[in-house]
Amino acid sequence: MQLVNLILLYLIPVISPTYLITDLFKNNQQTKNNKQLRRKIIKRISNIYLALAWLFFGLLLFWPFWVIKFPLLSRITFFLIGYYAISRVVEIFIVFLVDGKDKMENKPRAEEGLNYSDRYILALKSYLELILNYGLIFYALNTNFAQNLFAAGESLFKPKFSSVFEAVYFSANTITVVGYGDIFPIHFLSQLFSIFQILTGLFLLIITLTIYVTLNFTNQQDLKPQQKNNQPLRKTAPTALHILTIILIIVVGVLKISKWLR
Repeated sequence: MQLVNLILLYLIPVISPTYLITDLFKNNQQTKNNKQLRRKIIKRISNIYLALAWLFFGLLLFWPFWVIKFPLLSRITFFLIGYYAISRVVEIFIVFLVDGKDKMENKPRAEEGLNYSDRYILALKSYLELILNYGLIFYALNTNFAQNLFAAGESLFKPKFSSVFEAVYFSANTITVVGYGDIFPIHFLSQLFSIFQILTGLFLLIITLTIYVTLNFTNQQDLKPQQKNNQPLRKTAPTALHILTIILIIVVGVLKISKWLR
């Protein structure tokens, strides 16, 4: 448990800044003792993140136009979108992994806060967001920037995506384990992301949704009251180290993408 706490406190916020931001909104002093407000904030954050995924998908559909009209700005935006997409897929996996584990072990009643039908809807939205965000990641891995960064010598996918729509199409095939075989990863990094997407999608769709549906129809007498002081994992908090590391990642990425991405 101590190792898990250390990872959540110091490593995950750097890989996933959105995890840090979401945690701050959900667990600040104002929402800590107001479960109804917390419920509204969680739903609102989920809707905002899903809207951003659609917005970034739309922006990358017109990537050839933006890169010609605004070369430097489009390159910076491209890197930030990729960083955001990685941040969100990691956050979704961690959040539902921790929440699913807690619900299996403790089987608490959904008192005042998010009920299990709310969690079911959030999981479905997150599943759709995973398809979009992994599509953005795969499209980013398809660029000359990624090819040069990882010294691949060739594209990380075969054949190369002609648009972000094809990347999202591949993402949908991967997460649903359809695998038509018309597009496939040929580099260890693109293969690793594909495996991680399959595991995340299966966990979210099968395990998490099964837990929420089962608990939603379980007799309330068989469920336990929520333990207010039973927090198995420590909450994250932004530190100067987190912020400086995130800024460093962005600066280095922008400098490299300006050099390699065409």
